[in-house]
Amino acid sequence: MPPRPAPSRGAPFDRFADHVGGAAAEAGRSALGAGVPAEEGLHKRDRRNVLVADLRRTGRDSWTAALVLDPGNAVLADRDNGTGHVPGMVEVEACVQMAMGVVGRDLAPGPALHVFTTSELHAEFASFLFPLPAAIALRADAVQRPRPEVLAADLTATILQSGRAVATMRFTVRAFERGHFDRVERERARAAARGFRPDLLEQP
Repeated sequence: MPPRPAPSRGAPFDRFADHVGGAAAEAGRSALGAGVPAEEGLHKRDRRNVLVADLRRTGRDSWTAALVLDPGNAVLADRDNGTGHVPGMVEVEACVQMAMGVVGRDLAPGPALHVFTTSELHAEFASFLFPLPAAIALRADAVQRPRPEVLAADLTATILQSGRAVATMRFTVRAFERGHFDRVERERARAAARGFRPDLLEQP
């Protein structure tokens, strides 16, 4: 597969270049665009919004990936507050994508289509993440199957840059077999609509 082109200039890339100079910023941009995006299980229509690349398993309960960052990413493209670091919401999304990729590839219950959900998320930001190469490490702290069609897991994702952890996120996630999820979602959607305008709720 041919390498992806280096990202074009854009915030926060230009702001970062003001801090460190053009050569370092350009090298960072090129490296951030060089990975092979791990699109499986991420449900992204636009490849620019994929933040995880080169996903691989490193142990029984551990995985690693490279951060891939395109200036056309939906979060970056619509935000410019004059800073040279990557917004925290991009870090949250990168860790969620990492969890989705691992669950979809290695942990999901059986071969059936599944739906990934997050029931709890705790994030800690230790330092700024800059538009330079970074890795995402994920650890499965606990994995259970309360029902055959449901996987429940506690996961910890850490973003590492220049040898230090810049963000750590702990998730409680579930993956549902598609048919089971659709039934649950339909029931809850109808309950919500019933509480809003019961006179408009269509009969099943």
